[in-house]
Amino acid sequence: MLCKYVECRDLTPCLPNYAFHINKESLDRLCAEVKEYASSADKIRFIVEATGMAWFPVAIYGKTHNCEVVRVKAHKVRDLRKVYSRHRKNDKVDAKTLAMMPVVDREGIQEVYLASAKTFALTRRCRQRERLVNHLTAQKNRIQSLLDWSFPGLMECFTDPFGDVAKMFYRHYTNPFVVQKMPPEDLAESLSAISGKRVGLVTAQAICQVAQAVCALYEGSGEYIDFEEIAREILPEIDLLDTYQEQLKEIALEVARLYEKVHPAKHIESISGISKNLGPALCGVISNPERFSSEKRCRAFMGFIPCQDSSGEIDKKGLKMSQAGPSSGRRDFYLAADVARQWDPQLAKVYYEEMVYKGHCHTQAVCAVAVRMIARVLRILKDKRNYDLRDIDGRPVSKKEAKQIIKEWYIVPEVVRQRTRHRMKIKRERSSNYSRGCSKKNTQNLHRSLDNNNQRSLCVNPAK
Repeated sequence: MLCKYVECRDLTPCLPNYAFHINKESLDRLCAEVKEYASSADKIRFIVEATGMAWFPVAIYGKTHNCEVVRVKAHKVRDLRKVYSRHRKNDKVDAKTLAMMPVVDREGIQEVYLASAKTFALTRRCRQRERLVNHLTAQKNRIQSLLDWSFPGLMECFTDPFGDVAKMFYRHYTNPFVVQKMPPEDLAESLSAISGKRVGLVTAQAICQVAQAVCALYEGSGEYIDFEEIAREILPEIDLLDTYQEQLKEIALEVARLYEKVHPAKHIESISGISKNLGPALCGVISNPERFSSEKRCRAFMGFIPCQDSSGEIDKKGLKMSQAGPSSGRRDFYLAADVARQWDPQLAKVYYEEMVYKGHCHTQAVCAVAVRMIARVLRILKDKRNYDLRDIDGRPVSKKEAKQIIKEWYIVPEVVRQRTRHRMKIKRERSSNYSRGCSKKNTQNLHRSLDNNNQRSLCVNPAK
Protein backbone atom coordinates (compact mmCIF):
# COMPACT_ATOMS: atom_id res chain seq x y z
CA MET A 1 0.00 0.00 0.00
CA LEU A 2 1.02 3.61 -0.51
CA CYS A 3 0.44 6.62 1.68
CA LYS A 4 1.13 10.34 1.33
CA TYR A 5 1.38 12.93 4.10
CA VAL A 6 0.35 16.55 3.61
CA GLU A 7 0.79 19.33 6.13
CA CYS A 8 -2.71 20.85 6.16
CA ARG A 9 -1.58 24.28 7.32
CA ASP A 10 0.37 25.25 4.20
CA LEU A 11 -0.55 22.27 1.94
CA THR A 12 3.08 21.33 1.41
CA PRO A 13 4.17 17.71 1.70
CA CYS A 14 6.32 16.96 4.71
CA LEU A 15 7.14 13.41 3.57
CA PRO A 16 7.39 11.84 0.13
CA ASN A 17 5.24 8.93 -0.94
CA TYR A 18 5.84 6.04 1.41
CA ALA A 19 5.07 2.42 0.56
CA PHE A 20 4.33 -0.04 3.35
CA HIS A 21 3.08 -3.58 3.91
CA ILE A 22 0.17 -4.71 6.06
CA ASN A 23 2.13 -5.94 9.06
CA LYS A 24 3.04 -4.53 12.47
CA GLU A 25 6.71 -3.85 11.70
CA SER A 26 5.92 -1.83 8.59
CA LEU A 27 3.16 0.15 10.32
CA ASP A 28 5.45 0.83 13.30
CA ARG A 29 8.10 2.25 10.96
CA LEU A 30 5.43 4.33 9.26
CA CYS A 31 4.28 5.88 12.55
CA ALA A 32 7.88 6.49 13.60
CA GLU A 33 8.53 8.39 10.36
CA VAL A 34 5.47 10.56 10.91
CA LYS A 35 6.31 11.37 14.54
CA GLU A 36 9.65 12.84 13.50
CA TYR A 37 7.76 15.62 11.69
CA ALA A 38 5.05 16.12 14.34
CA SER A 39 4.95 17.46 17.85
CA SER A 40 4.29 15.31 20.88
CA ALA A 41 0.74 16.70 21.17
CA ASP A 42 -0.22 15.77 17.60
CA LYS A 43 -2.21 12.62 16.92
CA ILE A 44 -1.62 10.44 13.90
CA ARG A 45 -4.60 10.18 11.57
CA PHE A 46 -5.15 7.32 9.14
CA ILE A 47 -7.43 8.19 6.22
CA VAL A 48 -8.93 5.09 4.61
CA GLU A 49 -11.30 4.41 1.77
CA ALA A 50 -13.65 1.47 2.22
CA THR A 51 -12.69 -0.57 -0.84
CA GLY A 52 -13.03 -4.22 0.01
CA MET A 53 -11.54 -5.02 3.43
CA ALA A 54 -7.95 -3.90 2.81
CA TRP A 55 -8.54 -0.95 5.14
CA PHE A 56 -9.60 -3.12 8.09
CA PRO A 57 -6.12 -4.18 9.37
CA VAL A 58 -4.97 -0.55 9.21
CA ALA A 59 -8.06 0.54 11.14
CA ILE A 60 -7.46 -2.12 13.80
CA TYR A 61 -3.84 -1.02 14.15
CA GLY A 62 -4.88 2.63 14.48
CA LYS A 63 -7.57 1.88 17.06
CA THR A 64 -5.22 -0.21 19.19
CA HIS A 65 -2.33 2.32 18.99
CA ASN A 66 -4.20 5.48 19.98
CA CYS A 67 -4.41 6.82 16.41
CA GLU A 68 -7.35 8.50 14.73
CA VAL A 69 -8.88 6.48 11.88
CA VAL A 70 -11.28 8.28 9.57
CA ARG A 71 -13.17 7.09 6.57
CA VAL A 72 -14.06 9.01 3.41
CA LYS A 73 -16.93 8.38 1.01
CA ALA A 74 -15.96 6.49 -2.11
CA HIS A 75 -17.92 8.64 -4.58
CA LYS A 76 -16.29 11.84 -3.29
CA VAL A 77 -12.84 10.25 -3.59
CA ARG A 78 -13.67 9.20 -7.13
CA ASP A 79 -14.68 12.75 -8.08
CA LEU A 80 -11.56 14.32 -6.56
CA ARG A 81 -9.35 11.71 -8.21
CA LYS A 82 -10.68 12.83 -11.60
CA VAL A 83 -9.64 16.39 -10.77
CA TYR A 84 -6.05 15.34 -10.20
CA SER A 85 -5.86 12.87 -13.06
CA ARG A 86 -8.81 12.13 -15.29
CA HIS A 87 -7.28 9.34 -17.34
CA ARG A 88 -4.82 7.84 -14.85
CA LYS A 89 -5.35 5.85 -11.66
CA ASN A 90 -2.54 4.41 -9.57
CA ASP A 91 -1.41 4.27 -5.95
CA LYS A 92 0.27 7.69 -6.09
CA VAL A 93 -2.86 9.44 -7.30
CA ASP A 94 -5.00 7.55 -4.75
CA ALA A 95 -2.65 8.49 -1.90
CA LYS A 96 -2.66 12.15 -2.90
CA THR A 97 -6.46 12.13 -3.18
CA LEU A 98 -6.98 10.60 0.26
CA ALA A 99 -4.48 12.98 1.85
CA MET A 100 -6.34 16.01 0.46
CA MET A 101 -9.84 14.87 1.46
CA PRO A 102 -9.74 16.51 4.95
CA VAL A 103 -8.87 19.80 3.26
CA VAL A 104 -11.41 19.59 0.45
CA ASP A 105 -14.27 18.08 2.47
CA ARG A 106 -13.58 18.55 6.17
CA GLU A 107 -17.19 17.86 7.19
CA GLY A 108 -17.46 14.78 4.98
CA ILE A 109 -14.91 12.62 6.79
CA GLN A 110 -16.10 10.55 9.73
CA GLU A 111 -14.41 8.40 12.29
CA VAL A 112 -14.40 4.71 11.50
CA TYR A 113 -16.86 2.71 13.59
CA LEU A 114 -15.83 -0.84 14.37
CA ALA A 115 -18.54 -3.13 15.69
CA SER A 116 -17.93 -5.62 18.46
CA ALA A 117 -16.44 -8.96 17.53
CA LYS A 118 -19.73 -10.88 17.96
CA THR A 119 -21.76 -8.30 16.04
CA PHE A 120 -19.20 -8.26 13.24
CA ALA A 121 -19.34 -12.05 13.09
CA LEU A 122 -23.15 -11.93 12.98
CA THR A 123 -23.04 -9.47 10.07
CA ARG A 124 -20.64 -11.66 8.12
CA ARG A 125 -22.76 -14.76 8.75
CA CYS A 126 -25.90 -12.97 7.57
CA ARG A 127 -24.13 -11.92 4.38
CA GLN A 128 -22.86 -15.47 3.94
CA ARG A 129 -26.42 -16.74 4.30
CA GLU A 130 -27.61 -14.21 1.75
CA ARG A 131 -24.98 -15.27 -0.79
CA LEU A 132 -25.80 -18.93 -0.26
CA VAL A 133 -29.52 -18.30 -0.73
CA ASN A 134 -28.71 -16.63 -4.04
CA HIS A 135 -26.60 -19.63 -5.10
CA LEU A 136 -29.37 -21.99 -4.01
CA THR A 137 -31.98 -20.07 -6.00
CA ALA A 138 -29.75 -20.07 -9.08
CA GLN A 139 -29.21 -23.82 -8.72
CA LYS A 140 -32.95 -24.48 -8.50
CA ASN A 141 -33.53 -22.34 -11.58
CA ARG A 142 -30.85 -24.29 -13.43
CA ILE A 143 -32.50 -27.63 -12.62
CA GLN A 144 -35.93 -26.29 -13.48
CA SER A 145 -34.76 -24.95 -16.84
CA LEU A 146 -33.33 -28.38 -17.68
CA LEU A 147 -36.49 -30.27 -16.74
CA ASP A 148 -38.84 -27.76 -18.39
CA TRP A 149 -37.77 -28.91 -21.85
CA SER A 150 -36.57 -32.48 -21.20
CA PHE A 151 -39.52 -33.54 -18.99
CA PRO A 152 -42.15 -30.74 -19.26
CA GLY A 153 -44.88 -30.85 -16.63
CA LEU A 154 -42.95 -33.09 -14.22
CA MET A 155 -42.31 -30.54 -11.47
CA GLU A 156 -46.04 -29.77 -11.16
CA CYS A 157 -46.64 -33.36 -10.03
CA PHE A 158 -44.82 -32.83 -6.70
CA THR A 159 -46.05 -30.81 -3.75
CA ASP A 160 -42.47 -29.66 -3.20
CA PRO A 161 -40.58 -29.75 -6.53
CA PHE A 162 -37.26 -29.68 -4.64
CA GLY A 163 -38.20 -31.93 -1.73
CA ASP A 164 -36.71 -35.32 -0.92
CA VAL A 165 -39.19 -37.27 -3.05
CA ALA A 166 -38.74 -35.00 -6.08
CA LYS A 167 -34.94 -35.07 -5.85
CA MET A 168 -34.90 -38.87 -5.64
CA PHE A 169 -37.09 -39.05 -8.72
CA TYR A 170 -34.73 -36.70 -10.58
CA ARG A 171 -31.81 -38.94 -9.63
CA HIS A 172 -33.33 -42.23 -10.82
CA TYR A 173 -36.16 -41.56 -13.28
CA THR A 174 -35.29 -38.59 -15.46
CA ASN A 175 -35.84 -40.70 -18.60
CA PRO A 176 -39.59 -40.50 -19.47
CA PHE A 177 -39.39 -43.61 -21.67
CA VAL A 178 -38.37 -45.67 -18.61
CA VAL A 179 -41.16 -44.18 -16.47
CA GLN A 180 -43.72 -44.85 -19.20
CA LYS A 181 -43.16 -48.61 -18.90
CA MET A 182 -43.69 -48.65 -15.10
CA PRO A 183 -47.16 -49.15 -13.55
CA PRO A 184 -48.12 -46.32 -11.13
CA GLU A 185 -48.20 -48.80 -8.22
CA ASP A 186 -44.61 -49.91 -8.84
CA LEU A 187 -43.45 -46.29 -9.24
CA ALA A 188 -45.09 -45.25 -5.97
CA GLU A 189 -43.55 -48.21 -4.13
CA SER A 190 -40.09 -47.59 -5.60
CA LEU A 191 -40.14 -43.86 -4.77
CA SER A 192 -41.29 -44.58 -1.23
CA ALA A 193 -38.42 -47.01 -0.75
CA ILE A 194 -35.60 -44.80 -2.06
CA SER A 195 -36.85 -41.54 -0.50
CA GLY A 196 -37.93 -42.93 2.87
CA LYS A 197 -41.26 -41.12 2.60
CA ARG A 198 -44.65 -42.40 1.57
CA VAL A 199 -45.59 -41.51 -2.00
CA GLY A 200 -49.30 -41.66 -2.81
CA LEU A 201 -50.76 -43.43 -5.80
CA VAL A 202 -52.26 -40.16 -7.05
CA THR A 203 -48.80 -38.62 -7.37
CA ALA A 204 -47.46 -41.66 -9.19
CA GLN A 205 -50.40 -41.64 -11.62
CA ALA A 206 -49.83 -37.97 -12.38
CA ILE A 207 -46.14 -38.62 -13.09
CA CYS A 208 -47.00 -41.51 -15.41
CA GLN A 209 -49.48 -39.37 -17.34
CA VAL A 210 -46.86 -36.66 -17.79
CA ALA A 211 -44.31 -39.27 -18.90
CA GLN A 212 -46.72 -40.60 -21.56
CA ALA A 213 -47.29 -37.08 -22.87
CA VAL A 214 -43.54 -36.41 -23.03
CA CYS A 215 -42.89 -39.70 -24.84
CA ALA A 216 -45.54 -38.82 -27.40
CA LEU A 217 -43.93 -35.41 -27.85
CA TYR A 218 -40.39 -36.77 -28.32
CA GLU A 219 -41.30 -39.91 -30.26
CA GLY A 220 -38.69 -40.61 -32.92
CA SER A 221 -36.35 -37.88 -31.68
CA GLY A 222 -33.47 -40.15 -30.68
CA GLU A 223 -31.25 -38.47 -33.25
CA TYR A 224 -31.54 -35.13 -31.45
CA ILE A 225 -31.97 -35.90 -27.75
CA ASP A 226 -30.40 -38.53 -25.51
CA PHE A 227 -32.28 -38.96 -22.23
CA GLU A 228 -29.56 -41.14 -20.75
CA GLU A 229 -27.11 -38.23 -21.09
CA ILE A 230 -29.66 -35.94 -19.43
CA ALA A 231 -29.91 -38.39 -16.52
CA ARG A 232 -26.14 -38.27 -16.08
CA GLU A 233 -26.09 -34.49 -16.46
CA ILE A 234 -28.66 -33.83 -13.74
CA LEU A 235 -26.91 -35.93 -11.06
CA PRO A 236 -24.15 -33.38 -10.22
CA GLU A 237 -26.76 -30.63 -10.26
CA ILE A 238 -28.80 -32.46 -7.61
CA ASP A 239 -25.63 -33.13 -5.58
CA LEU A 240 -24.79 -29.43 -5.67
CA LEU A 241 -28.35 -28.57 -4.60
CA ASP A 242 -28.06 -30.93 -1.63
CA THR A 243 -24.74 -29.35 -0.66
CA TYR A 244 -26.20 -25.85 -0.72
CA GLN A 245 -29.20 -26.92 1.36
CA GLU A 246 -27.01 -28.61 3.98
CA GLN A 247 -24.69 -25.60 4.19
CA LEU A 248 -27.66 -23.27 4.52
CA LYS A 249 -28.93 -25.25 7.52
CA GLU A 250 -25.51 -25.06 9.20
CA ILE A 251 -25.20 -21.31 8.59
CA ALA A 252 -28.73 -20.76 9.94
CA LEU A 253 -27.66 -22.45 13.19
CA GLU A 254 -24.56 -20.23 13.39
CA VAL A 255 -26.67 -17.11 12.79
CA ALA A 256 -29.06 -18.15 15.56
CA ARG A 257 -26.14 -18.78 17.94
CA LEU A 258 -24.56 -15.37 17.33
CA TYR A 259 -27.95 -13.62 17.39
CA GLU A 260 -28.58 -15.10 20.84
CA LYS A 261 -25.34 -13.56 22.10
CA VAL A 262 -25.74 -10.16 20.42
CA HIS A 263 -29.43 -9.60 21.14
CA PRO A 264 -30.67 -12.25 23.60
CA ALA A 265 -33.87 -10.37 24.53
CA LYS A 266 -34.97 -10.23 20.85
CA HIS A 267 -36.94 -7.01 21.41
CA ILE A 268 -36.61 -6.22 17.72
CA GLU A 269 -38.83 -9.16 16.82
CA SER A 270 -41.75 -7.59 18.71
CA ILE A 271 -42.12 -5.16 15.79
CA SER A 272 -44.51 -6.45 13.15
CA GLY A 273 -42.71 -7.45 9.98
CA ILE A 274 -39.41 -8.39 11.65
CA SER A 275 -39.01 -12.12 12.09
CA LYS A 276 -36.19 -14.41 13.16
CA ASN A 277 -34.67 -14.01 9.67
CA LEU A 278 -34.68 -10.21 9.44
CA GLY A 279 -33.92 -9.66 13.13
CA PRO A 280 -30.27 -10.82 13.03
CA ALA A 281 -29.61 -8.96 9.78
CA LEU A 282 -30.97 -5.64 11.11
CA CYS A 283 -29.14 -6.05 14.42
CA GLY A 284 -25.92 -6.61 12.51
CA VAL A 285 -26.41 -3.57 10.27
CA ILE A 286 -27.31 -1.18 13.10
CA SER A 287 -24.88 -2.78 15.56
CA ASN A 288 -24.71 -0.29 18.45
CA PRO A 289 -27.80 1.99 18.35
CA GLU A 290 -26.10 4.53 20.60
CA ARG A 291 -23.75 5.53 17.78
CA PHE A 292 -26.71 7.29 16.11
CA SER A 293 -27.55 10.48 17.99
CA SER A 294 -30.86 10.83 16.14
CA GLU A 295 -33.20 9.00 13.84
CA LYS A 296 -32.13 11.27 10.96
CA ARG A 297 -28.53 10.09 11.25
CA CYS A 298 -29.63 6.47 11.11
CA ARG A 299 -31.76 7.21 8.05
CA ALA A 300 -28.80 8.90 6.39
CA PHE A 301 -26.61 5.89 7.18
CA MET A 302 -29.18 3.57 5.58
CA GLY A 303 -29.59 5.83 2.54
CA PHE A 304 -33.28 6.51 3.24
CA ILE A 305 -33.07 10.26 2.71
CA PRO A 306 -34.11 12.01 -0.53
CA CYS A 307 -31.63 13.80 -2.72
CA GLN A 308 -31.81 17.61 -2.65
CA ASP A 309 -31.79 19.99 -5.61
CA SER A 310 -32.49 23.64 -4.77
CA SER A 311 -31.11 26.90 -6.11
CA GLY A 312 -32.50 30.36 -5.53
CA GLU A 313 -36.28 30.12 -5.56
CA ILE A 314 -36.26 26.62 -7.10
CA ASP A 315 -36.61 23.68 -4.74
CA LYS A 316 -37.35 20.34 -6.42
CA LYS A 317 -39.45 17.84 -4.50
CA GLY A 318 -40.03 14.12 -4.82
CA LEU A 319 -36.46 13.23 -5.74
CA LYS A 320 -35.15 9.69 -5.42
CA MET A 321 -33.48 8.28 -2.31
CA SER A 322 -29.75 8.83 -1.94
CA GLN A 323 -29.12 5.06 -1.43
CA ALA A 324 -25.79 5.94 0.19
CA GLY A 325 -25.79 3.19 2.82
CA PRO A 326 -25.67 -0.61 2.79
CA SER A 327 -28.04 -2.02 0.18
CA SER A 328 -28.80 -5.09 2.30
CA GLY A 329 -30.08 -2.86 5.12
CA ARG A 330 -32.41 -0.95 2.79
CA ARG A 331 -33.73 -4.20 1.36
CA ASP A 332 -34.39 -5.67 4.82
CA PHE A 333 -36.19 -2.54 6.01
CA TYR A 334 -38.27 -2.51 2.83
CA LEU A 335 -39.31 -6.15 3.31
CA ALA A 336 -40.15 -5.52 6.96
CA ALA A 337 -42.16 -2.39 6.09
CA ASP A 338 -44.21 -4.21 3.45
CA VAL A 339 -45.37 -6.70 6.11
CA ALA A 340 -45.66 -4.22 9.00
CA ARG A 341 -48.08 -1.93 7.15
CA GLN A 342 -50.55 -4.86 7.07
CA TRP A 343 -50.52 -5.23 10.89
CA ASP A 344 -49.68 -1.82 12.37
CA PRO A 345 -52.50 0.78 12.04
CA GLN A 346 -50.11 3.73 12.24
CA LEU A 347 -47.95 2.38 9.42
CA ALA A 348 -51.05 1.36 7.47
CA LYS A 349 -52.20 4.97 7.62
CA VAL A 350 -48.87 6.17 6.22
CA TYR A 351 -49.11 3.67 3.37
CA TYR A 352 -52.76 4.60 2.69
CA GLU A 353 -52.09 8.34 2.55
CA GLU A 354 -49.07 7.88 0.29
CA MET A 355 -51.13 5.84 -2.16
CA VAL A 356 -54.52 7.61 -2.02
CA TYR A 357 -53.74 11.28 -1.32
CA LYS A 358 -50.22 11.70 -2.71
CA GLY A 359 -50.60 9.40 -5.72
CA HIS A 360 -47.42 7.45 -5.09
CA CYS A 361 -46.89 3.90 -6.33
CA HIS A 362 -46.61 0.86 -4.07
CA THR A 363 -42.80 0.99 -3.93
CA GLN A 364 -42.72 4.67 -2.97
CA ALA A 365 -45.38 4.12 -0.30
CA VAL A 366 -43.50 1.17 1.22
CA CYS A 367 -40.29 3.24 1.29
CA ALA A 368 -42.18 5.91 3.26
CA VAL A 369 -43.23 3.21 5.72
CA ALA A 370 -39.64 1.92 5.90
CA VAL A 371 -38.50 5.36 7.08
CA ARG A 372 -40.87 5.03 10.06
CA MET A 373 -39.64 1.50 10.65
CA ILE A 374 -36.10 2.81 11.14
CA ALA A 375 -37.32 5.10 13.91
CA ARG A 376 -39.15 2.24 15.62
CA VAL A 377 -36.22 -0.17 15.45
CA LEU A 378 -33.77 2.44 16.72
CA ARG A 379 -36.01 3.38 19.66
CA ILE A 380 -36.68 -0.25 20.62
CA LEU A 381 -32.97 -1.11 20.62
CA LYS A 382 -32.07 1.99 22.62
CA ASP A 383 -34.80 1.52 25.23
CA LYS A 384 -34.32 -2.28 25.37
CA ARG A 385 -38.05 -2.98 25.46
CA ASN A 386 -40.73 -4.61 23.35
CA TYR A 387 -42.76 -2.65 20.84
CA ASP A 388 -46.32 -1.73 21.83
CA LEU A 389 -48.87 -1.99 19.03
CA ARG A 390 -51.09 1.11 19.09
CA ASP A 391 -53.93 2.61 17.09
CA ILE A 392 -53.95 6.01 15.40
CA ASP A 393 -54.72 7.82 18.67
CA GLY A 394 -51.89 6.08 20.50
CA ARG A 395 -54.00 3.62 22.50
CA PRO A 396 -52.64 0.07 22.92
CA VAL A 397 -54.51 -2.52 20.83
CA SER A 398 -54.28 -6.22 20.22
CA LYS A 399 -53.25 -7.72 16.90
CA LYS A 400 -56.85 -8.66 16.15
CA GLU A 401 -58.09 -5.13 16.87
CA ALA A 402 -55.25 -3.62 14.80
CA LYS A 403 -56.13 -5.86 11.86
CA GLN A 404 -59.78 -4.83 12.12
CA ILE A 405 -58.87 -1.12 12.13
CA ILE A 406 -56.75 -1.55 9.01
CA LYS A 407 -59.46 -3.55 7.25
CA GLU A 408 -62.08 -0.92 8.06
CA TRP A 409 -60.16 2.29 7.33
CA TYR A 410 -56.88 1.76 5.52
CA ILE A 411 -57.38 -0.70 2.66
CA VAL A 412 -56.24 0.95 -0.57
CA PRO A 413 -58.97 0.61 -3.25
CA GLU A 414 -58.08 -1.36 -6.34
CA VAL A 415 -59.00 1.67 -8.48
CA VAL A 416 -56.20 3.64 -6.83
CA ARG A 417 -53.68 0.86 -7.45
CA GLN A 418 -54.66 0.63 -11.11
CA ARG A 419 -54.36 4.40 -11.43
CA THR A 420 -50.86 4.47 -9.98
CA ARG A 421 -49.82 1.50 -12.16
CA HIS A 422 -51.13 3.30 -15.24
CA ARG A 423 -49.31 6.50 -14.28
CA MET A 424 -46.02 4.65 -13.74
CA LYS A 425 -46.46 2.79 -17.03
CA ILE A 426 -46.89 6.09 -18.89
CA LYS A 427 -43.86 7.52 -17.10
CA ARG A 428 -41.71 4.54 -18.09
CA GLU A 429 -42.92 4.75 -21.71
CA ARG A 430 -42.11 8.44 -21.87
CA SER A 431 -38.67 7.82 -20.42
CA SER A 432 -38.09 5.01 -22.92
CA ASN A 433 -39.32 7.14 -25.83
CA TYR A 434 -37.08 9.99 -24.72
CA SER A 435 -34.07 7.68 -24.60
CA ARG A 436 -34.87 6.29 -28.05
CA GLY A 437 -35.38 9.82 -29.36
CA CYS A 438 -32.02 10.97 -28.02
CA SER A 439 -30.33 7.92 -29.51
CA LYS A 440 -32.05 8.50 -32.85
CA LYS A 441 -31.12 12.17 -32.80
CA ASN A 442 -27.48 11.34 -32.03
CA THR A 443 -27.46 8.79 -34.86
CA GLN A 444 -28.91 11.32 -37.28
CA ASN A 445 -26.29 13.88 -36.24
CA LEU A 446 -23.57 11.28 -36.77
CA HIS A 447 -24.86 10.42 -40.25
CA ARG A 448 -25.15 14.11 -41.11
CA SER A 449 -21.56 14.69 -39.98
CA LEU A 450 -20.33 11.76 -42.08
CA ASP A 451 -22.25 13.02 -45.12
CA ASN A 452 -20.71 16.48 -44.72
CA ASN A 453 -17.22 14.98 -44.52
CA ASN A 454 -17.87 12.94 -47.66
CA GLN A 455 -19.12 16.01 -49.50
CA ARG A 456 -15.99 17.95 -48.51
CA SER A 457 -13.84 15.08 -49.78
CA LEU A 458 -15.69 15.09 -53.12
CA CYS A 459 -15.21 18.82 -53.44
CA VAL A 460 -11.55 18.79 -52.56
CA ASN A 461 -10.35 15.79 -54.57
CA PRO A 462 -11.16 17.20 -58.06
CA ALA A 463 -9.19 20.34 -57.26
CA LYS A 464 -6.11 18.26 -56.72
